[in-house]
Amino acid sequence: MNRYWLKKTLNKSLLGFLAFVGLALLSSSCEKSNGEIGAGKFVEDRPELGEKLTYNVVSYTTNWDSITTKNPGAVALGNLNDPIFGKLNAAFTSRVLLSKLSPDFGDSTICDSVKVRLTYQNTYGVRGDSIHLQVLPVIEPMTDTINYYSNNLPVLGPSIMDTTLMIDPTVPVYNGIDTSVGYLTFDLDPAYFQESLFDPAIAGEDFLIDNESYVEAVPGLHFRDAGTGTSALSFINLTASGSLIQLFYHTGSQDTVPKLFTMTFGQNFGDPGLSFNTYENDFTSADFAMDMQDTVNGEMLTYTQGAGGARTVLEFPGLDTLIGKG
Repeated sequence: MNRYWLKKTLNKSLLGFLAFVGLALLSSSCEKSNGEIGAGKFVEDRPELGEKLTYNVVSYTTNWDSITTKNPGAVALGNLNDPIFGKLNAAFTSRVLLSKLSPDFGDSTICDSVKVRLTYQNTYGVRGDSIHLQVLPVIEPMTDTINYYSNNLPVLGPSIMDTTLMIDPTVPVYNGIDTSVGYLTFDLDPAYFQESLFDPAIAGEDFLIDNESYVEAVPGLHFRDAGTGTSALSFINLTASGSLIQLFYHTGSQDTVPKLFTMTFGQNFGDPGLSFNTYENDFTSADFAMDMQDTVNGEMLTYTQGAGGARTVLEFPGLDTLIGKG
């Protein structure tokens, strides 16, 4: 036997050296050439970006045909004279729901008065200005499965309220017990609710068994500012617990204690609530001439606002020349 292999220290060293050499040879044999890929994209160690192209951008203002307004976080109400966007008339339509199904008011029930309380979410413009508020019943049922846009105007019946109100969330409101702030309040014609709720309840009409049936028979109410325009716009939270309609009634001539029935706009989970805004825009007094926008050379200043009815269009002439450039 070879005495060299009997020396364990030398044996281990030699085996380690041979393993290292073999691994190096294996790595060298697997390495591939980088070739010339990408070599032409560098000039003096700096990347060559290729052809530089410059295009003009043409921008101008145009009007919205419509925007979706179904079930907004807050409905807008007012006839606003805006110094920039001109005149905006914001109205809203909403279903009104029963707080109690199949109500039993008793025979000879008379609706005495109706109080509406709407919760302010915010205001825009000058607080303390007044609006000419009208409330009208909706004639045709609304549909849950379709979208509603800002140019949608429902079929309406005759007005059940026409009054002037001041827009100011800080004004205290007395509810019969105490005062509170943050509400827009007004009365409605009790005759409408006598016809649409109390008389059907006395007659035992089937559409009072659930709110889905009720909104088919009594679709809802439309709220609008019929004035010439103010400096105030209100945003109303219909799903707030404070937004409701209070109906005061008595049953029979001997009943001297007023009773209360409440209607809501769909605050509870699962309620078939539905509301949408309707916007009408008049740009006659706007800060820009909507019908004289330069759509060829563009405008230096453009405008965008959903409720204001304006949007900015950006066009990039010459982009078609990039076709085929890779």
